[in-house]
Amino acid sequence: MKRLRLASVLAIAAAIVAFVPLAAQNAAKKPIELQDILSFRAIAATALSTNGQWYSYRLAPLQGDSDVVVKSTSGSQEWKFPAGEAAGAAATFSADSAWAGITIAPKRTEAQANTRARRPNQNSVTIVNLANGEKTTVAKIRRFAFAGEAGGWVAMPRF
Repeated sequence: MKRLRLASVLAIAAAIVAFVPLAAQNAAKKPIELQDILSFRAIAATALSTNGQWYSYRLAPLQGDSDVVVKSTSGSQEWKFPAGEAAGAAATFSADSAWAGITIAPKRTEAQANTRARRPNQNSVTIVNLANGEKTTVAKIRRFAFAGEAGGWVAMPRF
């Protein structure tokens, strides 16, 4: 009887010693707060070039300015472009996969200031040469489209 009692006391003591570190680890976790949730970023829109050598995606928070990332599938080339707050697509690739076009909306602060001043929010377009990363930005553009198989040509109606 004494042996059984001694064995059960030792088993309980060993269990307490074994599970105390687990309880201490659980106590160290902090709850998710609003700032944590607002800092989450999600991949919103994706696009793949015709030849499969490039892809792009929009990395956007719940509120605030997003980025468009254009990345090589075979190498380590990667470009990140600030794309403003407005929801939109990722980069558009030309048919020959030599160019990428990105619609850039005004940043959150600029868009709010324009709204308060009753001015229109006007987009711009950034055209990127995928061979060398050279970029050209054109302001006050409604939308753009590459000219089919003639990838070096772009149609851009202005505001």
